[in-house]
Amino acid sequence: MLAVQGLLSGTGWHYVPPQKRAHKLRKLRHKKSSDAQQKSGSSDPISWYVGDEDMEFFKERLEVPAGSGPWEHMMTKDFGTFTYEAWRRTLADGKTEYKSVTVAEDSTAEEFMDFYLDDHTRTKWDTMISEHESLEVGDGRQRCQVVRWVRTFPFSFLSKREYIIGRRMWRGPDGCLFGITKSIDHPRAPPARGIVRMDVFWSMWRSRTIPCPHGSGRPACETVLIHHEQFKIPENLARFAVRHGMSGFVKKMGPAVCEFVADRRKRIAPFEDDPEAFGASGVPNPPSPPSRSPSMGSTESLLDSAFETSSEPSTAPSSPSGGQRRERRPQWSGERERRGPLRRLQQVNAAVIAAGVAFALGRSTSRGRML
Repeated sequence: MLAVQGLLSGTGWHYVPPQKRAHKLRKLRHKKSSDAQQKSGSSDPISWYVGDEDMEFFKERLEVPAGSGPWEHMMTKDFGTFTYEAWRRTLADGKTEYKSVTVAEDSTAEEFMDFYLDDHTRTKWDTMISEHESLEVGDGRQRCQVVRWVRTFPFSFLSKREYIIGRRMWRGPDGCLFGITKSIDHPRAPPARGIVRMDVFWSMWRSRTIPCPHGSGRPACETVLIHHEQFKIPENLARFAVRHGMSGFVKKMGPAVCEFVADRRKRIAPFEDDPEAFGASGVPNPPSPPSRSPSMGSTESLLDSAFETSSEPSTAPSSPSGGQRRERRPQWSGERERRGPLRRLQQVNAAVIAAGVAFALGRSTSRGRML
């Protein structure tokens, strides 16, 4: 019944079929890495949300995993200086994985990587992204970022979807560039009411500079991308949404690449890294738990538990006194206030209960001392 109701409303359902053991282990390793980074406050990219095991995972996906079907051709688009070809295959769990090969003439791997990772530019050709923000920045040399997207789809059967994405870039010994992005959990992105969280998502690609296929003498960039996401709706509807969404943004991607490359070359050479690229110049800002008062430890823990769903787990720079002060979580375009009267009433009730427990504990302690 819940599944039918979710389908009619476009929100889908939150049941996800069991994944392979390797995928579960990857999620477990990510959680441990994420927890360790939060405790240590380190921005070392080695302990970033996206690690070497994810890079190996991408290389495995380029082969045919056990239980997966063959690649089925979906479309070929040729716009003269920009070509796009896409395939899909059925995975062992019945879900769908997609592959595309893009060749953009008069561009390099460095330029195309910057293009793919630039969320501001992406909204020009992927118009389903209605909101985006940066949640965390790590090592800019490897483009370590955590970003939040909200996608709004032009289909009645598919409501808004929220993506919390960890991403990182690698440089291959042969000059290839690899971009690895995947869904993660993050303390600065609590679940949003009314939006379905995309908790199974990966999009990974390899970009390399090649000779121009038309012999112009200028460089071209070939990008092979593997993509998978679970919308929590029937797979035939998910395939329909991907296919029709793909047709839309491919038409806009080619002109967007040309415009982006031309603007980038005004300040940097084609094969050089752009220090002004999106996510390359940010100051690392790893999240860390808020400071706690030793004398109020137990009571504060109780209050934190009571307000867990409404807290804003973000930290600001140290205050002049040496302690930490909290700052509001970064706002994004079109954000609406989510706390209604009922939510505030629940918070007040939780605070009253927490205060009552703290008062009772205090009286109990005092009585014990008197005895």
